[in-house]
Amino acid sequence: MATIRAAIDEASRALRATGTGEDPAADELAAGLAAAQALILELHEARGPLRDLDVATDYVAGENQRVRVIAGATVTVTLPNAVAIGATAATGGSTGAADGASWRAPMDGARIEIVGAD
Repeated sequence: MATIRAAIDEASRALRATGTGEDPAADELAAGLAAAQALILELHEARGPLRDLDVATDYVAGENQRVRVIAGATVTVTLPNAVAIGATAATGGSTGAADGASWRAPMDGARIEIVGAD
């Protein structure tokens, strides 16, 4: 897996901003990093909003959820093996098997964020 610096180096050479064996200057690396961060943020935001859920007890997350842990709570958030077919983003997942009838595997690219809440 390439690092962001390797990706910036390769892009600089492809654009002929640097030659073979040359390294981009510090300001060029900083500009490349800012562009990469903006791209990642845009890709994340283009996938749509996450559903906010506040939890104070252990929880099996569902797809596309932002699980907010209540301040002072000690919570274990488990990633799902399966999610209910036809479920909304508010529905939690399951650690059971995806049977294809009422439970399916999480979709590729499904997101789960775990954050603290006041």
